[in-house]
Amino acid sequence: MSLVPIATLLVGWSLFRWQGQVFEWVGWGNLLSATTLLNALSAAARGEGDAWTIALTALSVCIGALSIYLARNAFAKPKEEKDPLGGPVRYMFPVEELS
Repeated sequence: MSLVPIATLLVGWSLFRWQGQVFEWVGWGNLLSATTLLNALSAAARGEGDAWTIALTALSVCIGALSIYLARNAFAKPKEEKDPLGGPVRYMFPVEELS
């Protein structure tokens, strides 16, 4: 089963909303399809492979790798700071360094 259509929609929606929560899930879910890619490549080596299966699972693996890369590098991870006086929790984002 290929996750490409669902993954593409989730990644597109997350980019539109600029929310990075779903990128990690999509990435790991699609990287699981690497086992399907390996099976398709071994079937192709035996002469029984299907080019479309290989192409779609390779696309799924690429979307997964891109999603994990974006989850780790494109979205800032906030640090949760509790108010010592009992106020609401504050989320502090790291300061970006200008180069």
